Amino acid sequence: MTSTVRTRPEALKNRYAGLRHGQSEGNVQGVVVSDPKRGENGFGLTEEGRRQVERSVRDALERKIITGNVVVYTSDFLRAKETAEIAVSLIPGAILQYAGALRERSFGELEGERDTVYEGVWAQDFYDATHTKRGVESVASVADRMLRCISGIEKEWKDFTVLLVSHGDPLNILSAVWEGRCLETHRKLNPWQTAEVRLFSSEV
Repeated sequence: MTSTVRTRPEALKNRYAGLRHGQSEGNVQGVVVSDPKRGENGFGLTEEGRRQVERSVRDALERKIITGNVVVYTSDFLRAKETAEIAVSLIPGAILQYAGALRERSFGELEGERDTVYEGVWAQDFYDATHTKRGVESVASVADRMLRCISGIEKEWKDFTVLLVSHGDPLNILSAVWEGRCLETHRKLNPWQTAEVRLFSSEV
C-alpha cells in the first residue's frame, strides 16, 4: 500500500454533512451506473429509495445534523438530484445547487457490469489510490474534485450547513480526507448506506 493523503481546507466557514442518494434502480438491478450519459437521466430512485430519503432527512433534522441556514449541493446524476429535491422539500428555506464535481466515481470499462466488480476495484485501491486500471477514475482524482467543490462552496457561503448529496465511493473518499487518513484506506471506513446522512464537520 502506498500512502496518498489529501488535506481538507482549514478554517472552514461552514459546517458540512453528506447524504448518499436513496436506493436507486441501479442498486436494485445490481449494475454499475457511473457514466453521465446513463446516470444523468436514468436509474433514478425507487419508491423505497424515496421513503429512505424522507426518513433519513427527517431524522437528521430532529438530531440537528441539518440545522440553521442550509444549502444543498447535489451530484448531477438523477438518483442524487431526486434525493436532493426530496431533502430540499423537507428542509425549511433550503437552497438547491448542482455540482458535477459530486457525481459518481467513473468505473470506466466496467460500466453496465454487475456491481460485484466493485470489490476488485477496491482491492486495487488499497494498494494504489492513483490507479486507473480499466479506465476507472482514481481515488486521488475523486478526492481532488470533491475538495475543489468544497473550496468553491467556501467562497460562496458563510455560516451555512452545507449538505453534499453524492454517492458511496465519493463520500467514502471524502470521509478519508476529513479524517486525515490515507486515501488507499477509504473502503476500510464505515461504508455509507443508501440515504444515510452523516456530519463531516461541526466547525462554523
